[in-house]
Amino acid sequence: SSEALKLVRSLNKRIPFILVTATMSEEFAVETLKNGADDYILKDRLQRLPGAMLNAIEYKHLENERMAFLEEIIANEAMMNETSRLAHIGSFQADLATGTVKWSDELFAILGHKRGEIEISLETYLRYVHPEDVENVKNTIENGFSSSSQVSAEFRIKAKDGSIKYILGELIIERNAEQQPVRVVGFNQDIT
Repeated sequence: SSEALKLVRSLNKRIPFILVTATMSEEFAVETLKNGADDYILKDRLQRLPGAMLNAIEYKHLENERMAFLEEIIANEAMMNETSRLAHIGSFQADLATGTVKWSDELFAILGHKRGEIEISLETYLRYVHPEDVENVKNTIENGFSSSSQVSAEFRIKAKDGSIKYILGELIIERNAEQQPVRVVGFNQDIT
């Protein structure tokens, strides 16, 4: 019984598995469910079998749809990452309510780094902006927050290796019903 479950799961088949057994301890039942069985039925309660089968089939159907959806998302994300890399477009987003900030791998690459090598923050980013362009970038950001929902600027950055890169930056500020900024999304394209 547990060997059959292991065999089915090792084949990576997304099919329902219901264990029918004469006796089962509570510990064995829990372990069977942890190992991937969808349900178990004692032989003296076989009247539960049709309902358990329908539930297991519906669950696997939903699980298969979810897995297909996740696989599509992963494939689309991989394609978007490759497109960003080829076009030299780095992106970032910031949730102003939670303070969560994310940078794309390509934004790290434009700065000359890999993910995890530097802290993700506006202050970190501004350290890479060419000294002659820092005030322009800060003013553009401030203008975006105070009066606009979308701003853009051309500026230079000095990458980790010392090379100068020309950047076309765009900032989109999303606002709530009260017109307060709640989220920022930005794009930096290396147009060197």
